[in-house]
Amino acid sequence: AWHVLRHTLRLDARVVGVDAQSGVIASGRAAAAQINAEHLRFEVGTIQEAPLPGVDVLIALHACNDATDHALTRGVRAGARVLVVAPCCHKDVRRGLGEPVPVAPLLKHGLFKERFAEWLTDGLRVLALEAASYRVTVSEFVDAEHTPKNVLIGAVQGQTPERQAAARAEFMALKQWAGLGALAVDGLV
Repeated sequence: AWHVLRHTLRLDARVVGVDAQSGVIASGRAAAAQINAEHLRFEVGTIQEAPLPGVDVLIALHACNDATDHALTRGVRAGARVLVVAPCCHKDVRRGLGEPVPVAPLLKHGLFKERFAEWLTDGLRVLALEAASYRVTVSEFVDAEHTPKNVLIGAVQGQTPERQAAARAEFMALKQWAGLGALAVDGLV
């Protein structure tokens, strides 16, 4: 991202990489130093706590479980014009998923429940982003033969007020139907 922004697009971009694992950050810092990467820094921490002044674009790749939701929330609250996430784990919705009719018999099978929870989680993320005034696209960014975690959610500010209102109602209805309690993206709706 740093290279594309700074060298391909020739933008005066400042890029911050955040990860809770110090080894990942040490590796990023070493690579940045090796190529003399101006305005590229890496911080150990969580997306909720990291200092991120003036965010225009937020990218979260394979942020596990609700870290994707926290990244989306942080980006929206920071006024990011563009959000790009590639979700990884979806355990929160799976744990809280009720037994919605008529899919309850299918959810007794662990694999179906896991896949349904992934689909439902990402669907709720899309609705939350639309409710927060973003136009959203969902695509496959890596061929499924390489990883089953290949969903890319892209969002750009500029959703219509009518769609925002509809997305809020759809989000709430879907959560109620699925028997879900509080979610990390609730603050966007």
